[in-house]
Amino acid sequence: MAEGFWPAGLRGRLVAAIVLVAIAVLGASFYVLHERTGADLEGRIDDQLRGDLAEFEASPAARATTPAQLRVTSRAFVNGQGYHPDSRIFAIEIGDGPAVVTNSEELFEAEAGTTEADEHGAPTNPSQLFTAPAGFDTVSAGGEARVRVLTQPLVSEGRRIGTFRVAESLGQVSTAQDSLRSALLVVGALALALLVGAAFWIATLVARPLKRIAAFAADIDTAGLDRRLANDRGPTEVRSLTDSLNHMLDRLQGAFEREREFVADASHELRTPITIAEGELELLRREVGPAERERLDVVHRELRRMERLISEMLTLAREDAGRSLELRRVEVPDVLDDLRRDLPLLGPRDYSVSRLAGTLEADPDRLAQVVRNLVANAVAHTSEGGRVEVRTVADGSRLRFEVGDDGPGIPPDEAAHLFERFYRSPESRARDADGSGLGLAIARAIVEAHGGRIWAEPGPGGLVAFEIPGYRPPAGDGRP
Repeated sequence: MAEGFWPAGLRGRLVAAIVLVAIAVLGASFYVLHERTGADLEGRIDDQLRGDLAEFEASPAARATTPAQLRVTSRAFVNGQGYHPDSRIFAIEIGDGPAVVTNSEELFEAEAGTTEADEHGAPTNPSQLFTAPAGFDTVSAGGEARVRVLTQPLVSEGRRIGTFRVAESLGQVSTAQDSLRSALLVVGALALALLVGAAFWIATLVARPLKRIAAFAADIDTAGLDRRLANDRGPTEVRSLTDSLNHMLDRLQGAFEREREFVADASHELRTPITIAEGELELLRREVGPAERERLDVVHRELRRMERLISEMLTLAREDAGRSLELRRVEVPDVLDDLRRDLPLLGPRDYSVSRLAGTLEADPDRLAQVVRNLVANAVAHTSEGGRVEVRTVADGSRLRFEVGDDGPGIPPDEAAHLFERFYRSPESRARDADGSGLGLAIARAIVEAHGGRIWAEPGPGGLVAFEIPGYRPPAGDGRP
């Protein structure tokens, strides 16, 4: 479930991780600073309250032995304290009764229940000052006010004659913490914004060489195995990954070259024994009767099929090695006229070849081979008398050839596999036993050797197209 909320890209994950860690660290730091500030201020207030208790213990009031003496001496002590709105609160209870000597009569009245009462007669928000236990405590002083109070019982000759209380408002602590929170929020927001920017910058620096490697790897195919990644920059891990990729390409290139050499050598060497076998079969055919001659015809057809397969494999090996093209500037009308003359030899179909003027930088023999392979594929998927069209379309400096037919069309799941070597659809295997599955693969190799591309469009009615660069319109055509 968490994976669904996590960014998919490396850069997004790095930014998210840095931001989450930063938020956790900033939050923990702000919390510790906030609580430490409050604790330090409360500690200073406690020290001041201890000082007030020590001052009281040094006064005559602390030596009183009866409640009456305590009342007189306590009043003198309280009156001797300077008073202003932020002064500490002194409250000296006399005996066990309600009598209190204090410099804050409002709190005493609230405690006595003389303030506004609720519907049950109880004082609203009463002060808890006079109910605090011995020692330090934090209590309500009425309303939302909070005070820190120090309570000390007064005992004479084993008998409690009163209680000394001194308190100070925690308003300064709340004010300081509120100011600190506001400052921390502003500083935290600025710090987080700067951190997000820095995180994006760092993540971009980390991801940039990986994106470069990914783009390079995505652009590699069997025709570009000689390319290598530059390895003169980046951190050690990136350079190590680059070295590994380059070493892998070295091995792949060597394996492909050995495969091409093997296919070319094997195809070349197999031609001789097949030619000899065909010659011997022809001689033997003249010396046998009709029944044996029919069997020899079957063997001869299989040898011819093998010969075509070897020839196509040799062609592919040459195309892979990039040694078979002889580029020159040819007239497009001449190429189309040759196609128009030769295509009927592929089968009885209703052929149509468009007309187009201009010149093309190409190997005319290989170009004709591509079109013938595509037309042969269309013938194999149409019935006798079916329509096969060869159209040419100029697109700037590129020339596109389209071969369409009125056959059943190309299924979407087969369009991407048509140009794979030895690929044949189930229908092709059932209909054309002599096919090798290399015709369209050869067409793709020739087109790509010209710097072009080839594709099939799925849907009713077959359509296979390819385009190559190097087209020039005739002079005065008006096209760029």
